[in-house]
Amino acid sequence: MLLLPLMLLLQHAATAPPQEPAVPSWNNFRAAVNQQSLHTVLVSIEERLRALDTLYSPRYTPRWEISIEQQSRRMETIESRLGRLETLLELRLDKLSETMSARQLKEELSRDQINRKLDSTYERLNHRLSYLEARLDVSVAKLQSTIDTGVGRMERLEATAAGRQGDIEAELADIETGIDEIKKHVTAFEEQHNRSLVTILENGKQIATEMDNLTTLVEDLHVEFNKTQAVSELNDDQGTNHQEALRKNMNLLVDKVISGIDKNANNFITKANNMYNDMWRRTQVLEGLVKDSMSLSNATRRELQDGIRSIAVQMGRRGLVQSDRDRQEGSMDIALDTLGLVQRRLNELGRKFDSSFQMLMLAQNLFLESCHRIQLDEPQLEMKLTKVLERILDAITNRSVNTDCEVQTLQEVFKSHSSHLTRILNQATNKILQASEQNNEDSKLLQLSIASVKDHLLESNKYIVEAITDIKEEEATGTERLFNIAASLQFYNRWPSNVLMCPPQHLKDRGKSLQRGNRSHTREACTPY
Repeated sequence: MLLLPLMLLLQHAATAPPQEPAVPSWNNFRAAVNQQSLHTVLVSIEERLRALDTLYSPRYTPRWEISIEQQSRRMETIESRLGRLETLLELRLDKLSETMSARQLKEELSRDQINRKLDSTYERLNHRLSYLEARLDVSVAKLQSTIDTGVGRMERLEATAAGRQGDIEAELADIETGIDEIKKHVTAFEEQHNRSLVTILENGKQIATEMDNLTTLVEDLHVEFNKTQAVSELNDDQGTNHQEALRKNMNLLVDKVISGIDKNANNFITKANNMYNDMWRRTQVLEGLVKDSMSLSNATRRELQDGIRSIAVQMGRRGLVQSDRDRQEGSMDIALDTLGLVQRRLNELGRKFDSSFQMLMLAQNLFLESCHRIQLDEPQLEMKLTKVLERILDAITNRSVNTDCEVQTLQEVFKSHSSHLTRILNQATNKILQASEQNNEDSKLLQLSIASVKDHLLESNKYIVEAITDIKEEEATGTERLFNIAASLQFYNRWPSNVLMCPPQHLKDRGKSLQRGNRSHTREACTPY
């Protein structure tokens, strides 16, 4: 009879509706409780109920011989056993509640830690995103500023290159005009030199005629002297008057010849002095022109060097691609090579001008020496003068031809250099435009990646919130199940005393109510008979 409520409880537990699955921790806990504590408790309860059944079964038998003392002893033993059972159940329930509270505290602490970690990670991600956005804005601003500065520098370089090209063209025009003036002066000098040669030749011819005249006069004098001597020898007897007359005539003739020679010598000396002064003035004029041309060439060379250095510095400060930098270095090397070639040619021109000037000075010295020795070796002087003048003419013609060729080569080099500079500037502008387009594309891709990262973070945040809500719901269901188990354990704790105090019909009704699932009656107290 006493096994009937236990069987009803077991049947009710077996026929109870399945509950929703909890989290893995609650499943493990329920399995442990069901397998260890409840099984042992139910086994002990079943054994004690069997003992009670064996003890109380004689009460329902018609054995009226049992004394009241035995029944009281048995009741005491039952009460003591029930007390021990109650203490055991209380101890186990206390342990279970402690473990449950500790487990709940651990879960709450783990949830708090997870929430704090999620908040910290979310804040770090927000800070990182804001930092990335700020850096992106700064980098975009820097790129824009660099592009603007590059475009401004390119414009300034184009303007300076155009101005330099105009200055170079103007300087080349000035050089051409200076060369034309030098050519004009050289031609004028050649004409003057030719005229001076003609005058020298004419003077030489006049001197030769005068010398012939002098020789004829001297010969005539000798003839007359011989005649007079012969006449004097033949006419020794004539008077002294006739000899004095002859002497007077001879003296007059000698004076005339000497005066004529002096006049011719003075004329020749004045002409030679005039020629020397003219040559000296011409050489000084040529020296001044050569110095002016050299100073002009040096100034143009310095300006070209400064312009090319400034262009090299400005082109080197851009920070472009290595291939563009190599091309610029190659172009600058070509420009420097051409500049060195121009410098060498200008130095050669300077040396040639110096050599020509030295030759002119040598010719001048030779002319002075020839002026001093003109009365001694006139034909040799003429030959030397002709040779020197021919050399001067040859040197001047050769120098003029070389200068024309070098000026043409310089013009060609400057034209090629200007075209090369324009081509380099066009290439640099194209590269800068391509770099700006690439930077814009990279910034767009970075913005898209940031937007995708934001979306992914929002989705992960939603997933975390949903997981937290699921955990809370499972916790609520777990607490409800724990309350139900605690209520059932309280019922099992009170059940032996209720069994002793309640009548059998009430136990049958209680078993039926338990089978129906009405657990509210388990908490009610049964009244005794």
